[in-house]
This record gives sequence, C-alpha cells and structure tokens, in this order.
Amino acid sequence: MESVRTDVIALFDIDFGDDLGPPHLERLRAAAAPQTRYADALAESFSWIFYEEGLPGFERLTFPVPPEGSIAGMSLLLSQEYGVGVFSVWCQFGATDDSQQLKEKAWNDSEEQFTHIAKLLPDGVTTERQFPFVALRVPGREIEAVMQTEAEAIGRLFTGGYDHEARSFLVKHVSENISRRSYECLLLSWTDALGVYSSDVDEQTYEWTFMRALQLFETCIVIRRIFLSLGSDIDRLVRGITLATPRPWKVNGTLQAFKTAERRFLIAPPVQSVEAERLLSEAFLRFGIARVQGSAANGCAVLEQRYQWVKTQFLVLLGVITYFLDKLKVFDALVPWGHR
Repeated sequence: MESVRTDVIALFDIDFGDDLGPPHLERLRAAAAPQTRYADALAESFSWIFYEEGLPGFERLTFPVPPEGSIAGMSLLLSQEYGVGVFSVWCQFGATDDSQQLKEKAWNDSEEQFTHIAKLLPDGVTTERQFPFVALRVPGREIEAVMQTEAEAIGRLFTGGYDHEARSFLVKHVSENISRRSYECLLLSWTDALGVYSSDVDEQTYEWTFMRALQLFETCIVIRRIFLSLGSDIDRLVRGITLATPRPWKVNGTLQAFKTAERRFLIAPPVQSVEAERLLSEAFLRFGIARVQGSAANGCAVLEQRYQWVKTQFLVLLGVITYFLDKLKVFDALVPWGHR
C-alpha cells in the first residue's frame, strides 16, 4: 500500500524482577539524552491521553540514536516499583509502496534492535517478545475512502499476513477501527498495532497523533507485563508458603501491589478526556488486559487462601503446644516466686 511516510516502532517488554537497583538505574540515566526529538513528541502526545506527566510509578528515558540509518528515536519506559519496562525503537522512512516489507524487516532485526539497550541492563534480564507498531501517512484526504479501497492491504499489514487469512477476514479488520478521528484508522490487538493517517493533517499533527496511538499500545504492553510478572511472583510465593515459612509481610506486599496496580491503571487511570477514556477502554479490550488481570486476580485469591490455611494451622499447632505445656505445669514454673 502506497504511503508518503512510514514509521515502524518495535516495542519490547522487559521483566527486571528484583534486579533494577540504584546502580543499574544510575547507569541507564547516565546513558540517556533528555532532550531528544522522541522525548518531545512523546511528552506532547502523552498529554493527549493522560493528565499527569507520566504513568504512575514510571520513568521515561530516551537515548541518543546512531548518526546514520533509519532510527529516529529510542526510549525506555521503566518502573523500579513494579520491576518492568518497555523499550521502543522508532524508525522513520519516506514514501514507499511496501510497508509490509518494512514491518517484516523490523521483526527480523528485533534481536539487533534490542542490543541497543541490552548492554545497559542487568545480567540475565531478557524480553519476552517484540510488539510492532506501524504508522502510515497515505495520499488522499478522506481516510474512510482509503479504508474502503485499501481494506485488504490494511488488514494484511495489521496482522503481518502470518495467519494466511482469507480476504474476507482481512477486510473485516478495518471495521474494528477504534479511532473516531476523521483522519485516523487505528487497529490494535495484543500482538500488533497499526495507524493509518490521511494527508488531511500536517506532518507534526500526524506525528503527534500516531505517537498518542503508540503510547496507548505501550501502556497496554506495560500493564500486561505488570500483571504477568505479579502472577509469576504469586505462583512462586504460593509454593513457598509453609507452616515454617508463612511470610506474612511478603504476602501482604504482593497483594497490595496487585490492588495498587489495578486501581492505578484499570479502575482509575489518569485519563484527561472522554476520547482518551474511550480509546484506553477499547485498547484494553482489544489487547485482552482483562484476561491477564483476571489470571493475576485468581492467583491472589489462591495466595490468600493458602496463607489463611497456613495461619490456621499455625494457630491450631500453637493451641496444642499451649495445652500440653499447661498440662506439664510449665507455665507454673514461669510464675515469679513472689506471686505464688
């Protein structure tokens, strides 16, 4: 499909676990470049969705880009509180009629792209997968006309064509546009995102609008990673709770972390408009956030039941021990002589 500009952003979810300590944070901050084109565009478009300066508990770092090549920006959104992050590499291209090839190239180069940040991360930290976001600025002023005439190509670019879907299914993807803007078609799933923009807007508006869409996708990725990481922590904790190691503080901290994440990002996210709230809700729905949140919530229920069971067993054991100590007159021996 013909475009006058194509932007391909590769996003990588990161689970730091407990390895993101102050030394590693300082090394990342030292390598960052606060004043970058990417930082400015992300900051401007972020305010189109949220009313705070950043996601609660998160920090944004952007980095210098290689002097040659198509990379226009690199960013790391990270949270020491949750031990997660999302690294993104933004590549910009001019006019092309083969955006599909650019998307495939980004996928094939994913290992090389991740090396830009891997050298700054703690040893052993890896990424689960790459999440590609593609933005196209296409000829023509009416996005609805483009969606009709190019529906099959848009559907194939969105999915990558890897599922070999029939034409009818490729065309159907266009009907799942979550944007109501007259110049934007925005498609999103838990694996891919695609924004198609008419030439009805200037270059800067195009860039800020697709950056807003990019951050919707990025928010979904990082929230998914939070709940997946919490789920893994819960599973390990459940297996480790025994009568000898009840770990009450760890249990309480994990349950509280889940409730805080749920409140911050799902129940009361800091959206700044009706459009932003609707877009975020639609993005969560298409990305399947409720599924990963539900899985973590079930894990929390199992954790709480396990802890209550261990606590009950401990109280029963304590009662039995107290009974026998009383029968053996142990407590009498502990009473001071003056009170006998």
